[in-house]
Amino acid sequence: MEITTNEGSETRNKENLDFLKSGVSMYNLKDIKSTHELDSIQHHLPKDRQLSKFQYWTFKKTLEKKDIYSHMSTHEIKEKLIYSFIHNRPKAYIYAFFCFIIVAFSWKEKKVLF
Repeated sequence: MEITTNEGSETRNKENLDFLKSGVSMYNLKDIKSTHELDSIQHHLPKDRQLSKFQYWTFKKTLEKKDIYSHMSTHEIKEKLIYSFIHNRPKAYIYAFFCFIIVAFSWKEKKVLF
């Protein structure tokens, strides 16, 4: 069985067959370089050794983010995180306020039968 990467020219037969024998775990996922490779490995594993849906989704998102932020330094990533936190925080306060208004106007007195 031959499992190839995105480029198609580079095969990693032996390493990927080790994945198939041992199953995918958090410890050997650091060797996976692309989401295509993760999809291929997940497809060829037996059902009992495949990742759960949540684990698969988490690892796939991690690989996507790793690709996006691989060219940035840690300082730039921290700046981006702080910027997004500062600009999204007011939205949370506005949503909480509207939630309070909705709850306040939707409460009704309950009638007691006795």
